[in-house]
Amino acid sequence: IAVAPLDGAALSVASLTHDFAPPNGWTIAFGRMGPLAASANIGFDDGSVILASDDNGWWATWWLSQVRAASYSAVDSKDLVVGSAKAFDGDREARVGPGTWWLDPAAPPPAATATKVRALIESPMCASGRSPEGRIEPPVFDLADTAVTISFEIRWPSGAAQDCQGIAPFPITIDLPEPLGDRLLLDGSETPPRDATKPPPG
Repeated sequence: IAVAPLDGAALSVASLTHDFAPPNGWTIAFGRMGPLAASANIGFDDGSVILASDDNGWWATWWLSQVRAASYSAVDSKDLVVGSAKAFDGDREARVGPGTWWLDPAAPPPAATATKVRALIESPMCASGRSPEGRIEPPVFDLADTAVTISFEIRWPSGAAQDCQGIAPFPITIDLPEPLGDRLLLDGSETPPRDATKPPPG
C-alpha cells in the first residue's frame, strides 16, 4: 500500500512533485519510514545530501531545483544507511485507488503447484489513455485455508487533470508467496472479495 506504515528501517517515496516555475523550479518529496530509522537522507550525484524533516513515521523535504535525487536513504543515529528506496525519474503521485484484477483468459488456469499467476488489471482512475504500467503498487496477500485474496493499489497519474479515455486491461504476472493449492483466487478490491477467475461485471 503506497502510504502504509513501514516496519524496521524500511523507507518509501510516496510523492515526488516538480514545479517548473522560473528561474530554477523546485521539488517536493515525502514518504514513509520505519521506526528503526532515525531520519531520511536524500542524496545527489554531486555528493550533496539533504536531511529530511520527519515525524510519526513520515519524512518530508524540498529542494530549490528540478535536479533528480540519486538516492533516498534511511539512516540510524550514527548516520549509517539502514534502509533505502529506489530513485526514479519523473513525478510520483501519492494518491492511490484499488486495482481490479482477474485471471487472464488467454492463459491456462493456474495449477495447484502454481506460484505465478497471469492476470489482467484495470485502473480505477482517469489517465488520459495511459496504462497503469509503473504505477501498480506491490500486491497485498491474505492467505487462508480456502482462498488467496490478492489486493492491488494503483497510483494516480501525475500531472494536470486527466481525460477519461477507455483503455484495455493491463497484463501482469502475480508472484504468489506459496503454491496456490486447491484454494480460490479472490480480488480484494471489493468487499466482499470477488471471484478472480472471471472479469468484473460490465
